[in-house]
Amino acid sequence: MNDKPTLILGSGTGWSATTPLWYSLQVTNQFGHCGLEKEDRLLKQLSEIDGYAYWKTHRQYKLDELLSYRKEPRRNRSWGKHSKYLQETEEQIRDYFRSDPNIDTYVKYYKILWENVKHDYKAVMDFSNDLASLPLHFLVGILPVLKQHFNVKVLIIYRDPVRRHYSEMSAHYRLKSQNKSEVGSDWKNRDIKDRFKWRMIKRKHPDSISYWKSVFDSAYSYVDIYKKWSSLFPTLPIVMEELWGGKTKELSEFLDYPINDLYDNCYYPEQGTKAPRHELLKDQWISDMQDLSEEDISYGREKLAWIYDEWYNEFHTRPWG
Repeated sequence: MNDKPTLILGSGTGWSATTPLWYSLQVTNQFGHCGLEKEDRLLKQLSEIDGYAYWKTHRQYKLDELLSYRKEPRRNRSWGKHSKYLQETEEQIRDYFRSDPNIDTYVKYYKILWENVKHDYKAVMDFSNDLASLPLHFLVGILPVLKQHFNVKVLIIYRDPVRRHYSEMSAHYRLKSQNKSEVGSDWKNRDIKDRFKWRMIKRKHPDSISYWKSVFDSAYSYVDIYKKWSSLFPTLPIVMEELWGGKTKELSEFLDYPINDLYDNCYYPEQGTKAPRHELLKDQWISDMQDLSEEDISYGREKLAWIYDEWYNEFHTRPWG
């Protein structure tokens, strides 16, 4: 009998409704639980040469932030039924952030979480978007440990490449160039040199669309992310527009759990600046500063044609036309 808990890794992609997907699994369908927050980000820190230094510098700040979050009614709603977990395990939280991080730290956290939620949920989850950028050699290194302790499954959600890339670049343009973030502390730009750089960017590019058109080289391969994860773990690529369009069967079969309803999604249908102002999805509706014209979309499709072509060559579908 296999009694290992299931660990769901939500490997991005950012600005593709990863938060609504997380809420769909944790709150709407009560399938899996992320614990303290959607994005743990520890694996990303472990994968970088200076990752431990970052963790050591920021962990007290992060600890204070998390322990204050758990007292907010709005956060408790987003965590779902088992927000009580946060009240009952403050010392476990403190121990987690005091420790010198390694892969065992990560395993311990999710095993503790599983013991707290296993009677009401089917899995534990890590929906850190930066999982998408973890290098293959790092994943190969931690693979034996993860497989020893968990049944790992990977979800990767994708959105139309032009729409997704604009939302990301617009969000950076809007938030990184300001001293105070409109979304949260993770977006605060504390680096003086970086703030100066962004002031220069705003002078050269007076609006978000102008900036977006200058940084197409920052786009990444959807297929490369899929191939990396699927070479190691069972992996399901999800097209955001198809999932919220009603195609939930493949996700249900992959999770072996019925996904009957989905949480609200400000990116579906696409409404740009007119997206609904959902209380818990501000990171979505604040991202697009302007509405893309048909000409802008055509320009973006030309610049990012390689992403669409790669997708077709791998999956033999054209979900975005």
